[in-house]
Amino acid sequence: MATTTVSVVGIPFIKRGIDGDFGYMIKQRQYDDALFIIMENFLDSIRDDTANGGGTACIRKLCIQHVTDADIAKGKKVRAVGIPTGWSIESEGFTHMDTLRYGIKRAIDLSMERLIIVLSMFSFKRIIYSCDSDNPTLIGTGIFKESIGSDVIQYISHRLHSLNVAIPNTKVTLDVIRTEEQKLLPYALAIYQNRRLANENARLISILTKNGINHKSPSPNKTIGKKHAIIQSRLRSGSL
Repeated sequence: MATTTVSVVGIPFIKRGIDGDFGYMIKQRQYDDALFIIMENFLDSIRDDTANGGGTACIRKLCIQHVTDADIAKGKKVRAVGIPTGWSIESEGFTHMDTLRYGIKRAIDLSMERLIIVLSMFSFKRIIYSCDSDNPTLIGTGIFKESIGSDVIQYISHRLHSLNVAIPNTKVTLDVIRTEEQKLLPYALAIYQNRRLANENARLISILTKNGINHKSPSPNKTIGKKHAIIQSRLRSGSL
């Protein structure tokens, strides 16, 4: 039976084992009528082989992407929906909203479409999200606290609270959402790889600096291989 009206409730995380800890709350019968919103990174959210993560993503496996049709036919209920707040752990939070065809806003909007579909499939009385400890109308930011943009926080929070007023209809399907998310994958992976290379370059520079090796270089992409070679050579010789 579809959800017709729903209240949107923010609960702050304080510590494990009490309200605010989604891993704890999902096991309590008083929350059987609740759908939990988890804050995700995009890459982990679309992986078929993904596992539960940290923070609210500790219940990631209860999202509809990871609950089979056979499970649903047996009466299993989807209990969570993920909304991305960053492309990956490495690239951290979305720093600002954009208007790119396959960018940040598109990733968030697709997750909201999935949320609406889940509400149409199951009956819930409440949507629960982890909120900011100082302002319960805003989503909490968890591990992306230092990087996520305020406009991203405002946009996601507004989209969630709009469901208090009315649950809109959607013409898209879960398969369409999945296809559209795949179109975002090259962009997400490029940002991930760029940050991974930058982090590795910083690590190599730190090693070189500590050992008095000249490391002037304007481009991580051009020099990271050379720095690997220098370090590997020094390691083999025992000088590092």
